[in-house]
Amino acid sequence: RGCWRLRGVGMLCVREARRRLAFAARGAGLGFGCGGGAISNRNKTCALRREVRARTRRRTLFSVDAKAAPDESPAAAEVPWYISAVKFCAACGGAIDVKRGDAHDPSVRPVCSVCSKITYVNPKVVVGSVCVTQNKERVLLCKRAIPPVGKWTLPAGFMEMGETSLQGAQREGREEANAEVSEGPLMAVYNIVGAGQVQLLYLCTLLNESSIASGAETQDVRLFAWSEIPWSELAFPTVEHALRFAIQHLEHPTFAPQTLTKMPDGSFM
Repeated sequence: RGCWRLRGVGMLCVREARRRLAFAARGAGLGFGCGGGAISNRNKTCALRREVRARTRRRTLFSVDAKAAPDESPAAAEVPWYISAVKFCAACGGAIDVKRGDAHDPSVRPVCSVCSKITYVNPKVVVGSVCVTQNKERVLLCKRAIPPVGKWTLPAGFMEMGETSLQGAQREGREEANAEVSEGPLMAVYNIVGAGQVQLLYLCTLLNESSIASGAETQDVRLFAWSEIPWSELAFPTVEHALRFAIQHLEHPTFAPQTLTKMPDGSFM
């Protein structure tokens, strides 16, 4: 009582539906709603029911089959962590329902319970560089001041809007190590499935060896000879893969980028 259940929409309060209809009617000059007596209560009810039927017929990508339960959702075990992390709609702030699509797109998606907008959760792009000195005898590494704290890594970070992947790698070099690096070839593409990342690493030349310095997220920066790299103190497996690949291809100006995929169980393919 007082509510109608809409297939694929949820619960619509009669009072709220009537308020919305009143706004629309006043805009059309019908005098419907507060202060308007041109339409009888019976006509108001009929108009409201027509709105309910119209909303019921609306089709979205994630509409529910009429034969299925209206609020059927995938089992909790089927919902990935990055989907369950979405709590509110970015468009209207409405609560999120997790639903499975139709036969054309059976993926589990976060769908707004108010405006039916789908929130697509996409991987983040990480850009960075293996910065070698001009004589190719040393490489730049940064000691992290953020987790994992104290581990050595390459200057890298999330790509930002308005920049290319190479520009992002050069920016990260400046931010983390005050390093000016030249343009260089794409050296590696790493897909980190469990973390939702795609890492793009470039092989670049360091142009200001004497003026490198720690940034806000860096405890220390240092130029290591290849034989002195602290392999056991590296922050991530992809850092080790990138450094070993760079050692193999320093003298080869043209090469195909290394492509690796790290699965959620930690194995590489």
